[in-house]
Amino acid sequence: MCTLRFRFFLFFFISFLPLSGQSLENLGIIRENGASAVSLVLEDSVMVSLPAPKPLFSFRLDGVYFESDDVPAGLTGSRFVMIFPGGAEAVYTPRGGSHPGFLAELVFRNNWNDTISVSDVVPFGEKGNSAFITGSGPRNLARANLFLPGKSPVRVILPDNAWEMGFTVFGKGDDLSVSAIARREKSDNGTMRRYETLLPPGASVTYQIRADLFRGTWQDGLRLMFAERYLYDLEKFDDSIYRRSDLNWIRSSYLMILQMAWDREYYDRFAGESGFKEFLAGYNELFGHVDVFGIWPTWPRLGLDERNSGISTGTFREVSPDSGE
Repeated sequence: MCTLRFRFFLFFFISFLPLSGQSLENLGIIRENGASAVSLVLEDSVMVSLPAPKPLFSFRLDGVYFESDDVPAGLTGSRFVMIFPGGAEAVYTPRGGSHPGFLAELVFRNNWNDTISVSDVVPFGEKGNSAFITGSGPRNLARANLFLPGKSPVRVILPDNAWEMGFTVFGKGDDLSVSAIARREKSDNGTMRRYETLLPPGASVTYQIRADLFRGTWQDGLRLMFAERYLYDLEKFDDSIYRRSDLNWIRSSYLMILQMAWDREYYDRFAGESGFKEFLAGYNELFGHVDVFGIWPTWPRLGLDERNSGISTGTFREVSPDSGE
């Protein structure tokens, strides 16, 4: 009886040890069949084996999908060096714990004599995951998609400085899961487009890969990276403007009408007449009451070139039921 109790306690302790507030410190990486991760190293040096090896990353080279374990990997110091078809070099350097979580640097360099395209970088690859986000489909203003096993992909809108971001969640088992993102940091002599980087001969592009542990569903992994870590752009989010008492009205304002500043129904420059009151009265009659009226002044310029023309810029006005508007 004493032996059975001891075994139960030992099993309980080992099963739940990794979940007690641990953070991911490093990866156990092998290069027998290309570079792949086989274990998770926690901040107290406990090593947790993965059910199966995972590629360190995946990407598309001129539109063709590759994973880190598709080619042999060399080791120079702590850098894993891979050469993909056409002379594209990838160098993966684990930086260890970034407190919180794991950090690695991934650099793609074009050693070929012609321009190449690098896109859709996803940490730990696209296969065998609970969920992942990457670009998909033809060139478009917004082509990021959320992929779930057995379901059709759903288009998602990423933050304006993270269009090219890759996201993934995979489970180790025993309620232990990993959430990770890949963010493009810079390019040396390359052309950074919304979802790809064009690298002429000798040019490079650098990504940072961040990862950490969590428990729960894939949505909890998404929440970890977006809502709690702010994609590692911020340490703390300043919500003082949202907390202002004079702006409390927006919290209960659910119906917003956005009108372009150049809309003739707002102001007809040829007739020199404003149509604002008639426009708003029409929508109030249609919906009962409009909470917010917004003027959107920038849209006609969007798409002329690759510069951001301020897609979210606008002037907003609360519409009071007592104002008669």
